[in-house]
Amino acid sequence: MRTWLALLCCTATLASAQESSDWLERMGQAGRSYVYSGTVVFMAGAEVSALRVSQVIEDGRVRQNAVNLMGPPQTVVAGGGVAQRTGVTNEPPEYLETPLAVDVPVAANTRVIRHNYQVIVGAEDRVAGRPVRQLSFRPLDQARFARHAWVDIETGLPLRSVVIDGDRVLEQMLFTDVQVSSTSLQQTDAPAPAAAQDWPGVAPDGFELRAVVGSNDRRQWVFTDGLAVVSVFAERAEPGTFPSLHPTGAMRAVTQDAPGARWTAIGDVPEETLRRFLDGVGAS
Repeated sequence: MRTWLALLCCTATLASAQESSDWLERMGQAGRSYVYSGTVVFMAGAEVSALRVSQVIEDGRVRQNAVNLMGPPQTVVAGGGVAQRTGVTNEPPEYLETPLAVDVPVAANTRVIRHNYQVIVGAEDRVAGRPVRQLSFRPLDQARFARHAWVDIETGLPLRSVVIDGDRVLEQMLFTDVQVSSTSLQQTDAPAPAAAQDWPGVAPDGFELRAVVGSNDRRQWVFTDGLAVVSVFAERAEPGTFPSLHPTGAMRAVTQDAPGARWTAIGDVPEETLRRFLDGVGAS
């Protein structure tokens, strides 16, 4: 792994501000301007999963479907403020308040990304039979993980991504096949950030509050540093009724109990970063 990283550093060229900004803008717009469908393989440690994914844009809103191709049949449909998960049982669909559901952009804010990462534009490659350009994101502090993305040259869609902690690969995602619409749809605007006063704590440097959803019984705050996404949940319930957490890959989870409620921070960042989100919120 160290040899691979050394070769990567030698072959990659430090991008000019304009060049890397252009790629970041393309990534952000692609996620909201194209319809596509394809097969995605996700690897986290020894776990491997495969999904059939698709994206459409309806009435100016992004809607994404993901169908599990391994294990129990399950479909997740995200859009309009919730992510609806359906399985094979007769139980009602479960509504999940997720970063995807509240339309947090995958990568759209060049300023925020540059505040948190050094962006390196690397060599061309191929993923799913399509030409791509590799982008590397080196964190400027210890609050986040390093990342690599292989961006489709034609559309700007990330077709492969890797999250790294030191010399250890935490998770990988790649398209094995993808079909993209030949015509770019009318660009849609990303949701405006939520007001800072909607968060009762102090977020770590570099993270912006993007959305607040839910009710007083279960509320979710969604933060992003441009690449990583952190969700903080405040749930009111009796002790012992909270669900167990089983994060995998780059995902980490930290909980903190307060009278009548539990605070949970989940995201693809180090655990120490999640703890900083929860500092002081239980008493507020």
